[in-house]
Amino acid sequence: MAGTFCPEGSTQPTTCTPGHFCPNQTSAPVPCQAGTYNPNEGATSNASCVTCDSGHYCVEGSAAPEPCPTGTYTTADGNEDLSFCSTCHAGFYCAIPEGSNTSQMYVCDEGYYCPPGQSAATFRCPPGYFCAEGSEEPEACAPGKYQPFTMQTDSSACLKCPEGYYCASAATSTPEVCTRGHYCASGAKIPTACEAGTYSKFPQQSSIATCDACDEGMACSLAGRSQAGQQCEPGFYCIEGNALSATPDDCGYGENVTNCTVEGRGGGFCYAGYECAAGSSTPEGDADCPENSFCEAGPPGNAQDCPPGTYQSEVGQAGCLQCLPGHFCAPLYFTNGSIALEEARLQPCPNGTYNPAAGSVAIDACLTCPSGSVCGNAANTTQPCPAGYYCCLLYTSPSPRDRG
Repeated sequence: MAGTFCPEGSTQPTTCTPGHFCPNQTSAPVPCQAGTYNPNEGATSNASCVTCDSGHYCVEGSAAPEPCPTGTYTTADGNEDLSFCSTCHAGFYCAIPEGSNTSQMYVCDEGYYCPPGQSAATFRCPPGYFCAEGSEEPEACAPGKYQPFTMQTDSSACLKCPEGYYCASAATSTPEVCTRGHYCASGAKIPTACEAGTYSKFPQQSSIATCDACDEGMACSLAGRSQAGQQCEPGFYCIEGNALSATPDDCGYGENVTNCTVEGRGGGFCYAGYECAAGSSTPEGDADCPENSFCEAGPPGNAQDCPPGTYQSEVGQAGCLQCLPGHFCAPLYFTNGSIALEEARLQPCPNGTYNPAAGSVAIDACLTCPSGSVCGNAANTTQPCPAGYYCCLLYTSPSPRDRG
């Protein structure tokens, strides 16, 4: 009888099972083909096998449609197996709503993002990003901005990086403190270096006004300094804001220092006649060049001893004078022969001697006054003994002649 089947040895027919149909005089149920199903018993023909509903799949012999699992979906009917259920698209999630047996696709909620194959909106938008409705992945806040919260929904949540901080990369959640030697205005992507000639020793600065001019007597030749640079070299002076070097030569020798304060200048040679140690900030350096010394313009910056045969009796001089006749110019010695002062100085020839030459370097240049002559202190020539007097060797003054 149709609607039943009789296996070999049966004593009575068996009702055809769901998912199958049984034509007349069959020994076994015939399964509904894949993509169809039959929920009823006693089916007599394949006309009882109906097309599988959309959102489901029906393998061969299905008694009921099998819903596509969560995270997948299908909009077609007649699906034959699980492979016909497509992975849920990015930006969506696929779930079976309450009271239904069919997986449906929903737009991903704002504040979340949905990679492919999701069954619910579970991925919260992280700090540094925002997620509008239907987001496939988080969208990063641009460099120069930051975002410290989760589940933000649009770009207005991206805040401008505050003054004194910088936000270098996309998706910044916490701004970084502006580094020493730099400043960071609002919205800074990277710190801006203080210019050469300036420095900034504090972090978290917000404008170029916080970059201090390089100290007088110093050189700040590199940008981004966190402290004043090196001292000006001996023989040079460095004005405030010097951006050049510790040996600046942009100001010509003798040029008024006020002409060296324009942009791009840093100092120059110290003036001749002055001692100019390291760290000098004016062309007059530290002090006048002392007596019996000379100070050239520029380096070495310290006073140089007058060499033997020369002297200098005034301060602040650039050179030494030739030793005068009647004198010798040499270092000053103690009575034991050791040097007391190394610089050459003007010293008179002793009484009873004379020296007609200039530039003498030692007392040996002072000649013995001859008989019949007189030689006073610092004599540069001999004087004849006057009438009525006699003058012996080394006489410094005439003696009366005995007239008896």
